[in-house]
Amino acid sequence: MANIPIMEILLYKNRKFSMESENYRLKKFRKSFSLTQEEFANALNIKQASISDIERGKVKVSANLMAAAIKKYRLNPYWLIEGKGIMQLTLGQYNLMTSNVLYPVQEDSFTAEEGKLTNSLKDKNLLVSTSNFEHYINWSLNKDLQLEALKDFPIIHIPEISGQGRTFQISNDRMLPTLVPGDYVGCTRVSYPGSILSNGVYVAVSASFGILPGRASYNGQTEKLKLGADNKEAGKSIQIPWKEISELWEVKMRITSIINDTYESRLKALESMIFKGK
Repeated sequence: MANIPIMEILLYKNRKFSMESENYRLKKFRKSFSLTQEEFANALNIKQASISDIERGKVKVSANLMAAAIKKYRLNPYWLIEGKGIMQLTLGQYNLMTSNVLYPVQEDSFTAEEGKLTNSLKDKNLLVSTSNFEHYINWSLNKDLQLEALKDFPIIHIPEISGQGRTFQISNDRMLPTLVPGDYVGCTRVSYPGSILSNGVYVAVSASFGILPGRASYNGQTEKLKLGADNKEAGKSIQIPWKEISELWEVKMRITSIINDTYESRLKALESMIFKGK
């Protein structure tokens, strides 16, 4: 997997399939660059037969093809899906879109560990779903319950996260369009405040504020951590006293299931950013 931000595949789960929709527009997009089907397929690292089948209306535009065209040619996914906006994103629009997307991970890397429990969480990555938030917060305040945590929370392997980690499910819309409710984020532990990156995305665990994602702001002199929201409609920034934070985790990647993702929410939020003021 390339170590660069990759556009999430902007697909409606149940979008209608018609040759007059995205199939027709993909052909129009290809011809705008004066490319043959073979040249277009080679540029996207796919087979020519795939392009031919799409343009003839035999199959849908695949997620992989859309992602490749976005990265290679700055294809506007809103135009492809809905015919909305310009055909090709400007460099500024493309940078804005991709800068608000975290690293994804292959679904086959997101697997539960089958093994014996140990007495240490030092090298474990626990999966914490929204249904287990309260239980996890209680556990985080009582380090004598390590073995209980190993029994109650699945252990997962994510190659890109080594050592101790946490994978939290997102429960609110504070971080739209970067993160939508239902997404999972792979995180690494923040051991001391001085390592906090300004404007980085973090997840704070607190008895008073719950499990809260946000963009961090900390100057090293205050007694509070400020967590801002990308989605300004979701509320103002929240300042959490350090003494009330039991754990702080830095978000390294977003893990999203193609099947379960709520693309409508992400599309709407990204759309408001890209077409704002137009």
